Amino acid sequence: RKRLRFKTGRVTLCGTMNRTIPMFLTLCLLAVMAGSTAAQETHHIATLIRGLGADSHKERTDAMHALWEIGLPARDALERAARSDDPEVGLTARTLLRDITHGVRPSWPEALSRQARGYTRLSQRERVAFMDRLIQTVNQGAIPFLLMRVEAGDAQDAGPATDRLKNMLQQDAQWRDIIERLPPPVNPFQARLLALACEAVGTLAEISKALETPHLEANMKTKLINISVVRLQEDVARGEHARVAEAAAALAEAVNGEARFLYLQAIAEAGRGQNQKARTLTEKALALNADAESPHYTAGEMLNKMGRPRLSEQEWLKILQIPPAGDVYDINAHLRLAAIYAADHKHVQAADAYDAVVKLYEAARREHGSGYGIVGTDVKGLARMAADQRRYAAGECKAAGAKGHAAAQGAELQVSLKVSLKDGKLADLHQALAAVAMTMQMNVQPRGVRLFRDAKARLHYDVVKQEFNVMLNNSACSKARPYKLKQAQTKVAVNTLDMCYIYAVERGTGKTTELAAFEKDYVLMIEPSPELRAWRKTTLSLNDKATTWEALQKGVPFDYLPKTFDLKIEGIDASGQAQKIHRTLDPDALESAPQKKQEPTAVKIQLRGC
Repeated sequence: RKRLRFKTGRVTLCGTMNRTIPMFLTLCLLAVMAGSTAAQETHHIATLIRGLGADSHKERTDAMHALWEIGLPARDALERAARSDDPEVGLTARTLLRDITHGVRPSWPEALSRQARGYTRLSQRERVAFMDRLIQTVNQGAIPFLLMRVEAGDAQDAGPATDRLKNMLQQDAQWRDIIERLPPPVNPFQARLLALACEAVGTLAEISKALETPHLEANMKTKLINISVVRLQEDVARGEHARVAEAAAALAEAVNGEARFLYLQAIAEAGRGQNQKARTLTEKALALNADAESPHYTAGEMLNKMGRPRLSEQEWLKILQIPPAGDVYDINAHLRLAAIYAADHKHVQAADAYDAVVKLYEAARREHGSGYGIVGTDVKGLARMAADQRRYAAGECKAAGAKGHAAAQGAELQVSLKVSLKDGKLADLHQALAAVAMTMQMNVQPRGVRLFRDAKARLHYDVVKQEFNVMLNNSACSKARPYKLKQAQTKVAVNTLDMCYIYAVERGTGKTTELAAFEKDYVLMIEPSPELRAWRKTTLSLNDKATTWEALQKGVPFDYLPKTFDLKIEGIDASGQAQKIHRTLDPDALESAPQKKQEPTAVKIQLRGC
């Protein structure tokens, strides 16, 4: 039956007549279920909008519910329909817009729908409680509501909504839908959600687009950059040079100053025979960040890992030209250069580089105390390496790879220790440590006891003797640490096991007050050189526990640092000789450098000698 309309001013007079009505709604829904394109979806929404003014009550109701189910993608069309000359169409469109804007879904219980419509009048605590209640009740049906909270951008609920979406969106298809549906981010929360989706399922082109948003947080930007670098390296290894060149160029344009993308583009262009273009790109990459050491460190490490010693060498030499001189970056640059020169049989240059490490390291220790450490060796070990290289140069040692060597040529390990906090950000710990005047290191036995928590110890300052002690049951349980307080109130740090405590100390009374406590987690990562990875019948153990190269590369977690890291390697090298290697690493030295610099200190350890 068709309704006949006669409009006079604001009044609509209706009559009826018999007419057969086509079932357009069913056909359109089938088209969507079959997987419509964006154009088909737009046409489908337009058809449903027209259905809001249909003569059949069922058609109007079906169209309304279909638009409600579609949700956000129908918002623009509904906003236009809300201004329709047809009062009924306008009213229905505005009602739908209210619920879609609030994220209300037709499947929700009415009580939850009413609360959602009044959501903005709730307190911060009530908003978060409502989110959790909604998720518990309707599960995935809460996603549109949470997306609207993210779009609103209010930090009080956009942040919690983003965190809950991160936990709910587990399937690739759900993350893919976020990428396709999320509008260009207009606030940091939308940008973070897009970054999370790109991290899960994004293509390099989508990651490149996400990196262009000005609202992206620095830590998420860094994560997407690192993901892209790893993917491009994998594509280079597979010989997909054309794909890498295109993707790396787009990423380099999206992220100003990121030399790694230019290097990856250059490597891909060289793989395609475009050598002149590759040289131009490497020169451009090296010229970036002329006053910052950290980007050159990151680029050099990537090039090292990819087996590009000539390009890597330029980055380490560049670091030595950038002030300040003699810092942790310079020490690592000399270490990397020593390894490159030794592998290239430039033994005098290698020896000079090792000598430079010793000189800079000893100077740093005198100035900064325990703030610097060497991974995998010590000053005597570095001196032996320098002496070995000079003997190689003088012809006093057998050629590398000959019988009698402790391990085959090229057997190296790159070791690093990643530190994170159970609660809070590592940047908070760095900021707290930057404000302390003195740091005490406590070695606790038995290992595993938290001295200031389990044993109820306390930090004590003797104003007469001007020294610190750790007191347990009113008795000193540490070696006295002389220190003269210069300020009325001084901050000091105490490191023990996986804990770092920050104290405020009053000069006049010696009173100590705990300001903060940071509990750290550790991940030890060991990367073997390709030569070492190629050994046959390899068996590995870390602290007497069997392991694999895959596990060591991924990282071995530690709740607190053991006394030592003992790594044992057995296998058959490329020459067919059986090899046994035992290396002991100092965890305290491994951890010390990252507390001063946020860049991890990872050094290559040569497993052969003279």
